[in-house]
Amino acid sequence: MPLLLHNWRNIVALWITAVDAADDEALHALLDLLQKVTHDLHMTLLPVYADLLAKLLDFLRRPIATPALTALLATLSGLFRYLLVPSIHLDLLQQMWSSFHAILPNCSSEVRRAAGEVWASVLRRLKISARENAVILMANNLDSVEIPSAWMLIFACKSVSSTLHTTSPSIIRPLIDCYLTSPDPGPLYTLLRRTLTSIIHHCKDADQFSGIADPLITLFSTIVNQPPSNEVEIERLRRILELISVVCGVRQGSRLMSSHLSQLASALPNIRICPPIKTALLHFSASILTAGDMSMATNVGYLFNSEALKVPKFGSSLLGALAELSWGEWKLVALPVLLRSTTDLLTMEPKQTLRLLSSLTHADKLGEVDVVWRRTMDVWLSERLSRWELTPDGVNELRNLLSLSVYAEKTPVLLVGIVQRMLDAPNSEERQQVDLVEWTRTVMRRWSWSHCVLNGLAGLTQSRQDNFSLSGKYLSMMVFLISPLSSDATSFSEIYLHLRTCISSHSRSLRLSALEILSSKLVKSSPGEQDVLKRCLQGEEVSLDAQGVHERVLRIGRIGQVIKDGEPLATDLCIRWLISQLKVNLRPLWSPAAEALSSLAKRFGDSVWVCFFDELQAITRVAEACRLPEWLFENVEQNENPWEDERTWRDGAAHKIRSAMSSWLDQEHDRKCIILDQKSSDRFDLVSFETQLLSTMGQCASLVEKHNRELVPFFLSIAVSDNTVSSLPRYKINAWLTLFSKFTNPKALHSTETLFELHCSLLSHPNRALQTAALNCVFKYESPNLVRHENTLRRFSDDMLWRDELVHLDLSSLDITDRPMFVDITIHLLFGIMLEKKGHTRGGDRRASVLSVLAVCTEDELGLFVDLMLKPMRSSRRPWKDEMFMLSPVPLGVSPKQQVGFLNLLGEVLRQLGPNVVAHWPALLGTALNLTAAVQTRLGGSKQIEVSAASGIDDTQGEEEEDREDTAAEADTNVDEGSVMRTMRSIRQLGFRRLADFFRNPVSFDYSPYLRTSFDAIFSPRITLLDQENTQAPSALLEVLSLWASRPEYVYYLVDYDHRVLRKVLDCLVATNVKPAVLMHVFDIVDRLLAFSSEDDVIVERIVKPHLSVLLQNLTTLVERTKGDQHLSSPLAQRQISVLSQVAHHITDPEQVAVLVGLLSPLLRKPGKVVPEKTKVNLLTVLNNLFSLVPELSDPTSPTFRCVYELLSHLFLTFRSNGARIALTSTFKQLAFVHPTLQALAPLLESLNACSTKCVNEPDFDRRLTTFTTLNEESYAILSTHEWLPALYNALYFIQDPEELAICNNAAFTLRRFIGVVASDTPAAIEAEPVFMRTVFPVLKNALRSKSELVRAEALGVIAHAVLKCERIASLQEMRPLLAGGDDEVSFFTNIHHIQTHRWTRALRRLGKQCNEGYFRGKTLVDVFAPLVEHYVVSTASLDHLLVAEAINTLGRIAKQLPWTAYYSLVQK
Repeated sequence: MPLLLHNWRNIVALWITAVDAADDEALHALLDLLQKVTHDLHMTLLPVYADLLAKLLDFLRRPIATPALTALLATLSGLFRYLLVPSIHLDLLQQMWSSFHAILPNCSSEVRRAAGEVWASVLRRLKISARENAVILMANNLDSVEIPSAWMLIFACKSVSSTLHTTSPSIIRPLIDCYLTSPDPGPLYTLLRRTLTSIIHHCKDADQFSGIADPLITLFSTIVNQPPSNEVEIERLRRILELISVVCGVRQGSRLMSSHLSQLASALPNIRICPPIKTALLHFSASILTAGDMSMATNVGYLFNSEALKVPKFGSSLLGALAELSWGEWKLVALPVLLRSTTDLLTMEPKQTLRLLSSLTHADKLGEVDVVWRRTMDVWLSERLSRWELTPDGVNELRNLLSLSVYAEKTPVLLVGIVQRMLDAPNSEERQQVDLVEWTRTVMRRWSWSHCVLNGLAGLTQSRQDNFSLSGKYLSMMVFLISPLSSDATSFSEIYLHLRTCISSHSRSLRLSALEILSSKLVKSSPGEQDVLKRCLQGEEVSLDAQGVHERVLRIGRIGQVIKDGEPLATDLCIRWLISQLKVNLRPLWSPAAEALSSLAKRFGDSVWVCFFDELQAITRVAEACRLPEWLFENVEQNENPWEDERTWRDGAAHKIRSAMSSWLDQEHDRKCIILDQKSSDRFDLVSFETQLLSTMGQCASLVEKHNRELVPFFLSIAVSDNTVSSLPRYKINAWLTLFSKFTNPKALHSTETLFELHCSLLSHPNRALQTAALNCVFKYESPNLVRHENTLRRFSDDMLWRDELVHLDLSSLDITDRPMFVDITIHLLFGIMLEKKGHTRGGDRRASVLSVLAVCTEDELGLFVDLMLKPMRSSRRPWKDEMFMLSPVPLGVSPKQQVGFLNLLGEVLRQLGPNVVAHWPALLGTALNLTAAVQTRLGGSKQIEVSAASGIDDTQGEEEEDREDTAAEADTNVDEGSVMRTMRSIRQLGFRRLADFFRNPVSFDYSPYLRTSFDAIFSPRITLLDQENTQAPSALLEVLSLWASRPEYVYYLVDYDHRVLRKVLDCLVATNVKPAVLMHVFDIVDRLLAFSSEDDVIVERIVKPHLSVLLQNLTTLVERTKGDQHLSSPLAQRQISVLSQVAHHITDPEQVAVLVGLLSPLLRKPGKVVPEKTKVNLLTVLNNLFSLVPELSDPTSPTFRCVYELLSHLFLTFRSNGARIALTSTFKQLAFVHPTLQALAPLLESLNACSTKCVNEPDFDRRLTTFTTLNEESYAILSTHEWLPALYNALYFIQDPEELAICNNAAFTLRRFIGVVASDTPAAIEAEPVFMRTVFPVLKNALRSKSELVRAEALGVIAHAVLKCERIASLQEMRPLLAGGDDEVSFFTNIHHIQTHRWTRALRRLGKQCNEGYFRGKTLVDVFAPLVEHYVVSTASLDHLLVAEAINTLGRIAKQLPWTAYYSLVQK
């Protein structure tokens, strides 16, 4: 804890740095850490509270994993608990809410709700004063956070077991105070309504809600009991009334105690009704009365209703709302008050009162009324009808007047004049007679589209009696009422002309009314027409439900039996009525209607065709909709109080009250009702009707084929646009194709060639049903070249058989006459199969199978396939052949989904058929470049960064991502800008991948014209950030550049169009956090360029040399960053060194050389497990080329020379392979060239490591032995200590070679010669002694651990010689007693490896005795004798048991003299 307190600032700073780069898993751990730190430090973190809060809140708007989000919310809660709540600084509260307010609008709904719960816990923990300030802050800053604020208050107030938290009153009361005084109460009212509604639902009964209800009722009583004296107090009263209405309305006030309701109701008569509070008072009074019981209704309710009617508009609205809400005491309390005040209300507020009485009549709530009231209404209604005028307000009033017409005896007479005025007809002199024929003609001209008008007119015509006197039947729709009829009649043809569209209408009421009018005595018709009308009317009168289906089907089948020849109108009526049955949403009627039409087509073909074609044209032009008035399409939805999306925020009872209030306060209510009455409730399914109509036409195929000159142009006009198939719905195309497939002689059709081409093009549609229909149409042409292969082609359209057929397909065996057409149709079919996206591979397996089959097609045949690919791109292969390539914009009709699909398919084609379609590459490559350039321009070039290092997303995850990108492009089209940009980036990425596929194909193609035109638009904008965008993985662009470097003819693209390309590629080597995969990719590029440069000098001059300095600088930086042995052994580090070895001979800068020598030298000293020998050879190659550029190497006293000289000398000990040793001698020769004093030593070293010129990788033993002889007999005397060093390392290496005895013996003799130098009294001995101790003696001691007895014997012999000769070296002289005074028979060094095994035991016994006498130091025992003795501690099966026992005894004596550390190490072996 003290350390935590002392370093808390550093810990927080490190946490902030780490959390910025953390992924979801790391973020969870970091947030958990911050929770614990916050718990431990508490208020100590207050200085950094703002920084931590900003960092944590920023994560709320990010899409993080659920565990991380949970940890984030817990961390926020802890931060508030330990820092915000204990703090006495209210400015922290202000800062907290400001931060919350800024971040919450950008969060998802789930996060906002969770964050609200966090803030609710803060509100509960705050002190009362701070809590009130927090609530006031929320209330004053609700912009864009209304929903989160509601959740905060709700979670703060709710407690367990359907109870409220104790802090609830202190949270709600400040909010109510703000609401009562706020200049903008709307958001606060919504917040309170949602909060109170949710709390009321949460509470189980009134007792649990009393904590909020008590102060609220008290506040209400205080405000109401003080009569308002100014506008401010009136507004305050209005607001408290609205708020109390919520509490009374939700659950019908069941969470209020009876005392609360009584207290509220008692205040009702004391509230003066004034305009500013009318709406609020209406809401409150309706809520409290519906929530109260009978006693309240008969007492306060009766008094208030009586008082309310003194303000007629308010009172009538209140009574209307109560009636609409089905108030239980309506008949007992409200109705008597209304009936008693009706006369006064009609005088003071006629419009609202009329609406009230009309609604009550509709709802049957007036009941039985007395004669006096009836007589009063009769007089008043007659007077209003007699003065009625045709105005908008008059129409609204007339609707209500007609509802009350049952109370007026003279209504029919008065309505005649109204009807005459509306029809602009002359008034009749005799009021009991009207010209109904003229009425009918006028109605037909003006309102034949209206089912209400026709229904009224039908009612008039059917109510006619023999004496033409007035009847008691009334027409209730709009302005039509039963009127007297005249004896005149009109002709059937005149009326039918206006009603024939009604006969074929989808509306049953229109059809029924039209048939009733036509069958009335008002219309003169022939017997044949009457028979048809009778049958149609009988069929239409049957109900449209399951019970009436059978009877209607029977009547449909019999209607054609009564049609007679020579009755064109009857025939037309019958046909249109049968067609209308196809519009009825009842499936069992369609087939009988189609069969009836088919039978009529055999007798009245032309008439049936005219009706069919009229309906087809009507579908296209939607002609019926044009006849409807504009006002009929107005949005008159009456529910202006929509439901809340959140279930706990809504209540059915309260919503019903608000809806009733909204309705009765709406001044346009009557007009909206009139419009709603005029709208037909019948639904017309245009898709279903069109399908059934075309299917019915298919049953009359001969008739339709006869009129093909009308049908075919019509079909082509809707199906073909700009020589391409328009985007007709699939169902429509399928229905049309099914119709055409039933024609018997399609070759005789109008525009038959165009139709055939259309059918062929539809074969490439990915829908199998559509393919099958199109194939049926093609086979109808009965081409002999296709008929022979019909079974094959049909199996291709079968989802189960196409794979088997594809396997057995052999295009090479086709007859030459059949091949063109068969291949054409096959390619269309297979292309459609490729586009299917069924299964988990999304069509990938289909594409591979199909393309493998098409590989045997010729180049011209594949041209059709290319055209099919380019068709969605509004292009083809022909324009690209002779034109010079220029970038062109993508056509407007090409969607992102189509672009992604084309690029994905292009990838498959290039991989499977790339060399086969080279002739069509201009079109494919040009289209791909156009798409890529277009999205690059849209993304804004380099400004639109998608840096992989920042996002942590791999820009190229391989080809398996393409299907996911295709699926993402098929998502909902209503996407935000971010989704659009992601789709654009996917298209750009796919574009670069396809370019890579082009360059990957092993064919010769000139890309220069395309790159010259498109480079600035596509590549250059991406080059600027190439090193930043390629840190996590190689991008598609880097893949393209790598492919340019893979072939000599492409390498010039790296420098021809933008000089920055290769420089930016090399900069990827030193990019921040670059991954090994990217580095290996760049090294591949460099390796290929260097390989090509060795064969082509032009590449050297144009590409290699201009970028050499950048490459070397970046390689140097990369080597400097390589730290740790684990990195040095990686393939990446070895690759770096390999590249350095290839370019080292180009280095000319001495500073770079010095840096490289300093970097590479330590690598040569690393063990072989860390830096392999092969890598060290490459390093030597680098140094070999750099020695001449290092001036310090010519000075033998310089540290650089000593370091390099000792390094190269030491490598003679570690290098094992002959090739490596030859490379080392070559490097030493290069050093000798720089340092002339070594020129005599270099040949000696070369000869010691010489290899045979006849046998590869075999030593030249003669030369080596000759050199050892020369060294041991002559040269040893003239070598200086400095020159002895490489010779010693060679001898130490060869003495450990157990296979070559002669070389080993000579090496041992060389070491004895050097020991002689060390033991001499010459000045050289002083310099040689340290070399022996640091270099020779440690290696000899290590050789004693060799498994080879020969090596151990030679090494021990050299050590014995040193013990004998080197009297000045104390560490050697302590072993001198083992020499036994030079007696070889007794000497330990002689006997321990003697040929006679019994001498081994003697030597061990002598060594043990010397150990007991304490002659040897522990280090000597551990380094020299213990390794020797250990070799004899083996199984007695392979060695004499006495010797093994003596060896064990000797080891015990050695261990006795060892210190603890050495002893413990020996025991552990």
